[in-house]
Amino acid sequence: MSAPVETPERRDAPQAVEGAPDAAEPSPDHGGRRRSWWPRRRHLQVALGLLWLLDAGLQLQPYMFTRGSDGFLGPISENTMGAPNPATDLVRQALTVFVAHQVAVDWTIVAVQVALGLGLVWRRSVRWALAGTVVWSAGVWVVGEGYGQLLFPQASMLTGAPGAALVYAVLAVVLWPRREPDPHEPIAAGGLGGDRLARGAWVALWCGTALLELEYGNHAPDAIGAQLHQVAVGQPGLLAALETGASHLVAGRGEVVAAALAVVQFLVGWWALRGRTLRLSLAAGIVLSVTFWVVGQGLGDVLTGQGTDPNLGPPMVLLAVALWPRAARHGDLAPATTAAVNEPVASPR
Repeated sequence: MSAPVETPERRDAPQAVEGAPDAAEPSPDHGGRRRSWWPRRRHLQVALGLLWLLDAGLQLQPYMFTRGSDGFLGPISENTMGAPNPATDLVRQALTVFVAHQVAVDWTIVAVQVALGLGLVWRRSVRWALAGTVVWSAGVWVVGEGYGQLLFPQASMLTGAPGAALVYAVLAVVLWPRREPDPHEPIAAGGLGGDRLARGAWVALWCGTALLELEYGNHAPDAIGAQLHQVAVGQPGLLAALETGASHLVAGRGEVVAAALAVVQFLVGWWALRGRTLRLSLAAGIVLSVTFWVVGQGLGDVLTGQGTDPNLGPPMVLLAVALWPRAARHGDLAPATTAAVNEPVASPR
């Protein structure tokens, strides 16, 4: 008699792990594989929370407690420049209160941003923190960023327009846990408004800022070079040298540089309208956002002791990740193939 052949144990049955933080979230890939390398919505929520905690930490710098226009109120006072209008009048009224209670205002800003950051890091308070992000970001965008500098004739994404706070608010809507997205959908598909609203925001941000380059102030021969030279002030050696070199490179070429930026930014937004070029749009947007963040925004001035936030680059990268289509890869094994590999071996007769 032939000896019985042992039947191998099936290894494709999922093992339940108690206490796993994402046990309720669907995470298997098309072929039964777990895509642990791809960030999830929860990761982006925590990343947004860390940005708020960084903003709170920057608000504790000694420069922020300096009285008058020499402290953090200086940039806010610049938002009131120009002809009187309802928009700047609102900023002037807020500035009057801030000047009278500067220390109290500074500590209030720190407290709110710490609360938002910790609220996003702690899973149970995510919805409250996201709602608070929308409200607080709106206030910061109007008063602290002067409507993202959109009222000024030299606004440009290169230097931070339309404002990081506006993108914070967009991220809060995109990352709202309305439903759990399918493993192959973009993270934004599970947020408020779904994938369409998030993609529309991406298109509006890039195409809208492309139109800013058509403003006359950006066409002056030395306009962009002067902006980059100003960003270099107070930066550490290597970054200052990079900013200064870039300012010399574009000096006298303001019209050409502005036209090139307008075309490139418009293409990034336009490509997102078609599914076939969406990845190209997001990849190009990430590259441009990081480039602008380093060259034109000076890492948000966080290394100068005077920055209040990391500026536009990091939140734009988070928005691109939330929109990235997570389609199944062609090389994945189908479930039927996986099952066939693990079928028990029949004993010979």
